Amino acid sequence: MNTALADAFRNAANGLLFTFGRPVAWTHGAETTVIQAIIEQGAEQVGDYGERSELQWSATLNQSDDVQVGDVLAFDGARWKLSQRLDSDGFVQRFALRAVIE
Repeated sequence: MNTALADAFRNAANGLLFTFGRPVAWTHGAETTVIQAIIEQGAEQVGDYGERSELQWSATLNQSDDVQVGDVLAFDGARWKLSQRLDSDGFVQRFALRAVIE
């Protein structure tokens, strides 16, 4: 891929996350960092093979943040675990969220 074109897509993805997203606290291991995320609720295909549809929360995050399944996001006084990677286009990725009960 043309690197200038890839950079243009990456910058557009970052701009969309900062425009439509919100700051969330991302915990990976013992480290917590504030990143931008688009948080939404809708019907998502979940399961190992996307075999069922569930109404659930999801987070769209920047691919370059290197977020992994099992990491935790915190916003609005609640903590959410990234339970499944739903989609990725190489610039942004979407994860299913599950509430962390403490």
